[in-house]
Amino acid sequence: MKARDGDAVDVVVAPSRLRWVTERYSEVIIRACERATGSAPRAIRSDTSLGDDSASATPPAHRPHDSLALPRDPDLTFETFVVHEGSRVAHAAALALAECSDTPFSILLLTGPTGCGKSHLLSAIKHLAASPATNTTVLLTDSDHLTRTIATAARKRRVTDVATLLGSFDLILVDDAHTLAGRPTTLAVIAELARSCATRAKRLVLAATSDSDNPPLALPLPDTSLLHVELSPPEPPAHVPILEQLARRLGVDLPPQALKRIAEISPPLPSSLAHSLLRVSAYASLRGEPPSPELVDRVLDRIPPAETPRPDNPTELLASVARAFSVPLDSLRGRSRATLPSRARAAAALLLRETLRASLPEIGRLLGNRSHTTIIGLLQSAQRLLDSDPQFAHAVANARASLARPELNPSLRHRSDIHPTVRPTTTQPHPTRHRTDSSRERPA
Repeated sequence: MKARDGDAVDVVVAPSRLRWVTERYSEVIIRACERATGSAPRAIRSDTSLGDDSASATPPAHRPHDSLALPRDPDLTFETFVVHEGSRVAHAAALALAECSDTPFSILLLTGPTGCGKSHLLSAIKHLAASPATNTTVLLTDSDHLTRTIATAARKRRVTDVATLLGSFDLILVDDAHTLAGRPTTLAVIAELARSCATRAKRLVLAATSDSDNPPLALPLPDTSLLHVELSPPEPPAHVPILEQLARRLGVDLPPQALKRIAEISPPLPSSLAHSLLRVSAYASLRGEPPSPELVDRVLDRIPPAETPRPDNPTELLASVARAFSVPLDSLRGRSRATLPSRARAAAALLLRETLRASLPEIGRLLGNRSHTTIIGLLQSAQRLLDSDPQFAHAVANARASLARPELNPSLRHRSDIHPTVRPTTTQPHPTRHRTDSSRERPA
């Protein structure tokens, strides 16, 4: 509050913060002024003497090193972050750390599955805290950039120079911190930086992915100044509101029925919801079709046919496919490019996608650690064969039927209704070869 004229109060902020303060805190300012003076503020206005974002503004005293800094995405701000029950605490902690240096914690550790918004929060913190009005020096980097820089300095025996450079920043944001395991030199620098945050009013934010493939991050961080927040995917009731917020942010116009269908069949992570939203919108625009729930099913390709049962586990499904095509189970994971194993592999990818709703990387791991691009090719091949090859379609139907009737599984390899072109001829010994082998075993 800068001035009071009678019952009116002027509230003045820096130009770079005027929109932020007006949109987020106007009601708080009004209530505070009413409690303090008994009247509402007359205006919330800017004053150039408090700092500006223009070219004439005083630049920060330090600039991030080119080998360390990551580019900042202007769209990843707090306004565009999707807040739900699984991210509410992380959003509040990141916002407090970006707005105020005097927080109860100086180290913030964000963990959670991939796609929950950890990187988005790091970019949002930098976007807000790096304003010239705050005179805060901010470095946004990731573990790979940091490790390469420290490794280069270690070869020149100048690791202390990197530590000095990091110590010159008021706020350091490190993404993908879970990959620091097994990098003792980088861990030592991070640990020293964390200790300095507790004593020299500096701040550190680490974002680490925590899932079955990445163990919890083990860093000697001081507990007294550390806040650890776990992000989680949103619950189903929040999927539609999240999609509506994403649609407004991305400029996508889809009817409520299509948004509801995307929320039902898309993975729950905000990044996956945004990806599905853009896929459906782009397909509808390019093909000139209305974005209906049926279009969503076709584009996302995640709904199994009504007659396809859901197996208990992937191994059961792969065994059914192997029996239907009369191939060894190991051939589905092998590298053979023969016609029959390749067709069986395509059918397995198709049924894994339909019945288990497995992702492309998951299908790739189940089929011998194949890449997701290979799985895309298998799915496209399976769809073409279903439309053009009756024998392939018949074998796929047999695999689906065996899932519905597991007690018939052992007899499928002997069933005569499988088309002979589907059954491989190499599984039965050739008669001529039998006679030749027998003649060799007789004594002369």
